[in-house]
Amino acid sequence: MILMDKLKIALFADELPVAINKTLTDLLLQCQMEAVPGTDSVNGCTGGELYLTASPAGRAFLLCVRLYVTATGESYQREINIVHDAPRGEWARTAKITILSVLQQAFVLPELPWGILTGVRPGKLAYNIFKNGGNSEQVLVEKYLVAAKQALLLNNIVNLQNRLLRNDKKEVAVYVSVPYCPSRCLYCSFPSGIMPDNQEFQQNFCTAIEDDIRSVVQLLSIYDLKVGSVYVGGGTPTSLSALYFHKLLGIIAESLKLTAGIEFTVEAGRPDTITQEKLQTMSAFGVNRVTLNPQTFSEKTLSITGRKHTVQQIYDAYNLIRKAGFKSVNMDMIIGLPGENSQTIKQSFEKLLDFAPENLTVHMLSLKKQSLLFNISNSYDFLSAKDAASALSYAEDAAEALGMNPYYLYRQHYMLGNHANIGYSLPGHECLYNMQMMEERHTVIGIGPLSATKVPLGDGHSLCKFHMPGNFADYRQKANSLFVKRQKALAFLYE
Repeated sequence: MILMDKLKIALFADELPVAINKTLTDLLLQCQMEAVPGTDSVNGCTGGELYLTASPAGRAFLLCVRLYVTATGESYQREINIVHDAPRGEWARTAKITILSVLQQAFVLPELPWGILTGVRPGKLAYNIFKNGGNSEQVLVEKYLVAAKQALLLNNIVNLQNRLLRNDKKEVAVYVSVPYCPSRCLYCSFPSGIMPDNQEFQQNFCTAIEDDIRSVVQLLSIYDLKVGSVYVGGGTPTSLSALYFHKLLGIIAESLKLTAGIEFTVEAGRPDTITQEKLQTMSAFGVNRVTLNPQTFSEKTLSITGRKHTVQQIYDAYNLIRKAGFKSVNMDMIIGLPGENSQTIKQSFEKLLDFAPENLTVHMLSLKKQSLLFNISNSYDFLSAKDAASALSYAEDAAEALGMNPYYLYRQHYMLGNHANIGYSLPGHECLYNMQMMEERHTVIGIGPLSATKVPLGDGHSLCKFHMPGNFADYRQKANSLFVKRQKALAFLYE
């Protein structure tokens, strides 16, 4: 799992007609190898050297992949033709398949259930195959080496999303970012901060969000846009005090003029931040979906990871949510937390059945350098890739027992077992925002520090993105110029 333990491969691919180093590096990462730019140095490259060259061959290029293995001194090579005017995506696909075939001759590779796919959103590829008249399941298996189970899963998700997502570019999602938590979890790589426990900061934060929302309301009017979903996330928005949490939701609901038909989610991830008063606030302002994130039902793991709450508090928070009348609840779980084994994870998913939420999101641990856990990971035992597959089956069994179907997924780098994060839902309770945000077919307007605005440009791939700064002082001081930049992003599609 740890990057520094991987075989290092010197990668020489700069002379290709297209720039695909990033996707090749990601493929090597999934093969438990670290790519080192060959122009730097081959010293210390414990795996070997990988050379990619392309030479003209009539109306095509001859792509040659050659691997030199450090440990044995052996060389492996494969050549393949690629048409002269092939797009960048086809260069990347062909190069990755060729590299994989060469690596498989020299090394024992881990299982790659997602084949040569290295991106975060495999659903975008499957959707584009479908949109262009192809059989996405068949193409994923034959051209991208995706395992049959994953190809079927992705195909089913795309078909479901096609029924649920409205093809209306004027309908947008709104994300309100509250990038603060009551404490920092050991595994978290998100650049959130600890919520300051003082009234002045929280007042200033709400005032800044109000200015931001006012700017967005103007954009909605200028471009005649309508809000289809609102997601208040973080961080942990409920780490605000009851007073300022009430103020924040009031600003959102009243400024955006939210009606009963609009999906309105609040991420109340930490059960120790959920109170009856805050739930009453949510209900009063029309919130109709709440997410509560246990991550695990092991007291030991909760303590190790710095969650600062108990298993009993998860039960208590859930009961409060239900008593407040909320009909759509999501719960997040993580497979692969430090110190947990297959039995621990099985017990957690068995306890999850006590709750019967409408949504379940299952994450595979993705250990990144930005997390506190990364530098002390050698102090803990982790689930093996083989056991991760078994643990994932417990999640699938729990979702099936609850009557849920998978409705969205995404992947991350450094993900345990090369699997994916999967969202499950009871029919009729699928989170519109999650699908809009992950599949990138709809505009998402970000509000607040660390938020992202994403505008799809119509070719099924390209986006215009704009990110708000994470530092609150910068966000507040530069607000007017930031609002202008966000509008320019929207103008690419709507002007």
